[in-house]
Amino acid sequence: MLYFYVHTGSRNAVRQRYKAVLSMLVGLAVVLLLNIYTGYIGSMQRQLQDLPEAVPVTATVSNLNGSLDAGLAIPEKTVERIQNCPYVKDAVFTVQLYLGFGTFTTLNYEGKLNQFAAGTNAVQGIRGLKEEEITWMDGTVRDFFDSDRRECVVDKMALTDNGLQVGDTVTLTIFYYRYGDYHEIFFEPLTIQEYRITGCMDMEEYRGNVPVPSVLVPFRTVQKEFREAGLPFTADSASFTVKDPFLLDAFKQDMKDAGLLPVAATAEYRYDGNALTVRDSTFIQVSEHLQESLELMQAGLPLVLTVVAVIGYITAYLLIQSRRGEYAVMRSLGLGKGQCFGVMFLETAMIQLCACIVGSIIAFAGMGAQPEAAGRAAAIFLSCYLSGTVISIWHMGWLSVMAALSRQD
Repeated sequence: MLYFYVHTGSRNAVRQRYKAVLSMLVGLAVVLLLNIYTGYIGSMQRQLQDLPEAVPVTATVSNLNGSLDAGLAIPEKTVERIQNCPYVKDAVFTVQLYLGFGTFTTLNYEGKLNQFAAGTNAVQGIRGLKEEEITWMDGTVRDFFDSDRRECVVDKMALTDNGLQVGDTVTLTIFYYRYGDYHEIFFEPLTIQEYRITGCMDMEEYRGNVPVPSVLVPFRTVQKEFREAGLPFTADSASFTVKDPFLLDAFKQDMKDAGLLPVAATAEYRYDGNALTVRDSTFIQVSEHLQESLELMQAGLPLVLTVVAVIGYITAYLLIQSRRGEYAVMRSLGLGKGQCFGVMFLETAMIQLCACIVGSIIAFAGMGAQPEAAGRAAAIFLSCYLSGTVISIWHMGWLSVMAALSRQD
């Protein structure tokens, strides 16, 4: 039976080739228009999905009036809260140190305490330092910044001036920064330990707003030194990226619960790192614009589908109604309504399927549509068009066979 429908429908399409070509052109045009419409929707959805990477939202801990984002006293509990926050990624921390090579005390430190240093958990913590500007002891990139080993990276000039080289073990007398209540900065002894020099850096362009460090140590190593000395640890700076900017409200609430406040420009100048600057204005503007456009396009999609269904009905109605005599002849030859319906429906379906295939190939090859998007547009058109066709052929079933055969037009 299926062969009969396919064979008869194919022969009818060939015999009515001009009408078949016209119907196919209508379908082709509608498929291409649907591809353009759904392509816009898909493009905006992809832009929204990729927006966090294209327009990342970053945040920096600062003092309350926003004048400092480095040289701060950020409590260790705040550091840990940021590290464990589910809305945060790529957190970078630093801590300032002051040190000298060799062993000395606070009584004889003059001329010996002469190296600015920094502890950091990422190379990005030293603004202007590039990974390729560090030469490691074994010639490969190490897990230096993520460790808690007593190792250090020393500036090339500092190595030369002190007669040192990569691979040496050197004694470091380390002091830390302590901030007073009246804007004073004190240097207090932290520890005296042996560190191994595992890397040499040759920084060409430092962009930080604190003294350029000539020695780097791992951030976790500094935390360990503070714990072993029984001293409260504070970080010098903290910055990070918001993992999912679409959850900004939840992120900001979590940071508020951590004790980080919004910047207040009129606040007193202090070194406390207790405020958060979030650079989210560009992301919010772009995402709102995209979401508004996407909602508008999606709201219009039902209307577009209705129009496609109406086009399918009108096109099928005009083409099929002009073949009332043919329908009446098939009925008079003994074919039932269902058989006539099957023949004419399958004929239309084959023509429009060809239109969908050609339209999808053009959309994919010539318009840059994604294969799944082109296929989705074709499926939408075919279902809507054939829905209209079903209604049109069903109306044909009410046709009087004798009246159709007696018509002269």
